Amino acid sequence: MQSASTAWKITTIQALAVVFVAVIAVEVGVATSSTANYFQFYKALAEMQVRLALEVGPLQGDQSANSNVTAVFSIENPTGYGSMIMRALGANFRVVNSTNDNQIQGSTGLDAGSPPTALNPNVVENVTINFHMLLPAANYKFLFTVTLDLSTFLDTLSLLQSSFSCDTSQSQGCTLVSITPRSIGLPGGGGGL
Repeated sequence: MQSASTAWKITTIQALAVVFVAVIAVEVGVATSSTANYFQFYKALAEMQVRLALEVGPLQGDQSANSNVTAVFSIENPTGYGSMIMRALGANFRVVNSTNDNQIQGSTGLDAGSPPTALNPNVVENVTINFHMLLPAANYKFLFTVTLDLSTFLDTLSLLQSSFSCDTSQSQGCTLVSITPRSIGLPGGGGGL
């Protein structure tokens, strides 16, 4: 009777050991996956591509010298990272004379007003902002500062700020002047969108 009881205790201890090892293996797998995801996030943030196409023309049906401006921001995640979400896109701009850089008009900010959008790998997301200027369509330079609010699996707020110079007197369109990524952790962490 005693040998049967001893055999049962050894089996229980062995089963507990197997469960303990399995739990540790799962935790190591999750930690490794999260760490790899963390590094992929920073790579995606560093390689994020933002482009701007600008069209300035006369306001339809308006006999005055007002202009309609259409700014199309193209955002692309060229990496394989699939957990990036664009929560918002905002833009500030100044309009300067293309010959002497005197400021003509500025904005305190434009909000695209688009819902949160997943930035899937190798898919271009276009965000269009239209606005009117009380100026004729002429040779102006638009200086845009664009801020993307991004969210990730870490539930961090990452800001990607891009600056563009768009000279309407030249055919090359808009030129990316600088791009600055910045990551800010939020309380609570985890969870993503």
